[in-house]
Amino acid sequence: MKSADRFAPGRSAARMNFLERIPTGWLITGAAFACLVLWAGPGWAQATSGDPVAGKLLFEDTPGETGIGQLGSCTNCHTIHDRRNRIATGTASATPIFTAVSFTSASGRFGTAIAANYGGAMGQFSALNNTQFADIAAYIADTPKLSVASLSFSPSAINTNTLSQDVDLRNAVTNGTLTITSVAISGTGAARFNVTADTCTSQTIAASTTSALSSCRVSVRFSAPTTAAYTASLTLTMRVQGSMTTFTRVLPLSGQVAVTPPPPSSGGGGDSGGGGLGLVWLAGLALATAALARRRA
Repeated sequence: MKSADRFAPGRSAARMNFLERIPTGWLITGAAFACLVLWAGPGWAQATSGDPVAGKLLFEDTPGETGIGQLGSCTNCHTIHDRRNRIATGTASATPIFTAVSFTSASGRFGTAIAANYGGAMGQFSALNNTQFADIAAYIADTPKLSVASLSFSPSAINTNTLSQDVDLRNAVTNGTLTITSVAISGTGAARFNVTADTCTSQTIAASTTSALSSCRVSVRFSAPTTAAYTASLTLTMRVQGSMTTFTRVLPLSGQVAVTPPPPSSGGGGDSGGGGLGLVWLAGLALATAALARRRA
């Protein structure tokens, strides 16, 4: 192909912008893939919650619940437990069956699977509407969860107890009752953290509902004999109704006595002025360079 055919009249290759340099075929292919991803999951990225009870029915009987007879059910290929494990770990390894999964990760993985395997078995689920998609993601994510991701403590002085901080264990909606068999703190800094209140150990809590959470609470405080940093883990061990298999939720704990930074030095010794001199030198170099460039122009 001649140069005159490739470029518009009056446009040289050197003056073409980035997009103009990309072959037309590549642009078409990229646009088509972007449209496919958007069409395969309209509005799914905007969903922030769903109904796990409705999602459970959809997961187990997709054609019956949607009225789309040509759809297969999710259970034709997966169990709910292997989906949670795969989303949480990225592998098919045998992790605890009630692995914690967030709604964001469940919906993101579900949408990606549909778009990436559009011509295969997953493509059929592009027929789901936004509500149905969100409900299935909510069911996948419906496992017992802790209310916070970690607890951090900063007492004002050595050997001073902090105020207690709370963590709630919330039961899921679709798993039945939850029995907490133990609550324990472990790790190298475990002695520095203390449970001050516990309504979880040996308790059985009912399933939550979509409008009311069912939970128990553990409260923890921290003190330290030095200003060193300490870490530990709060582990809650539990099992769901009808199962003797236990699983855990682990909460990282960290604490360190607040250390007041020393006041800035007021002396003239050392190299404290080096930073200022360095900036002046750089500014002078920049001005000289600009002047030289203008002279050459």
